[in-house]
Amino acid sequence: MPPHTHQQDLSHWQQLQQGSPQALAALYDIFFPQLFRYGSQLVPDRALVQDTLQDFFVELYARHSSLSDVRQVRSYLYVAFRRKLLRLHLKQQRFTPYDSGSATEAHTLSYEQKLVLDELGETQRASLTKALNSLSSRQKEAVFLRFYEEMDYDEIATVLDLKEVKYARTLIYRSIASLREAMESHKASLTLYSLSPLALIPFCFK
Repeated sequence: MPPHTHQQDLSHWQQLQQGSPQALAALYDIFFPQLFRYGSQLVPDRALVQDTLQDFFVELYARHSSLSDVRQVRSYLYVAFRRKLLRLHLKQQRFTPYDSGSATEAHTLSYEQKLVLDELGETQRASLTKALNSLSSRQKEAVFLRFYEEMDYDEIATVLDLKEVKYARTLIYRSIASLREAMESHKASLTLYSLSPLALIPFCFK
C-alpha cells in the first residue's frame, strides 16, 4: 500500500462523516492491519481481535453522522478500538486485567528480525528475553507504539490516556533505561542499541 499522510486520513474521516462508503473502505485498508497487529499484542485471542475489529469498522459507518471531528485519525482509532477490545476481553473472562502485568502471546517475527536474532548466541538471546520480560505491560505497550508503530509522543499520550505528553516521554525513557539496566544485570555482551527496534519489540510481548 502506498504511504498515506495525516491530511489524507483527515480527508477520509471527513468523507466518512458524510456517509461515504469509499472513505470507510480507505480507512479500513489503511488501519485494519495496524489495529489487528496492535490488538494481537493486547489480547492473545486473535479470533476475538479480528471479530472485534470487523465490528468496530461496521459500527463506525453505522454512526458516521455522529462522529466528532478529530485532530489525529490514527490516535482516535487506536483509543476507540483499544477500549472496545479490552472491554469485550474482560467481559468474556479470558484474561486478567491489563494493568495486572499479564503477558500476551509473542508477535510473529519477520524474516529480517529472525536474521538479526540468529546472530545472537543462546546466552545473549536469553538475556535479551529476560530484560524485555522485566518491563511492565504498560511499558511494553508504550515501547511497541513508539518503535513498532512509530507513533510520536503526543499520539502515545492519547492512546494510553496520559494527561500530558511529557508523561509519554518519561514512560519511554524509563522503559529503555529499564531494558539497559536489565541487560547489564544479566551480563549480556550485547548493547541495547545493537538491535533495531523492530527486532526488540516482539520480545516485549512474550
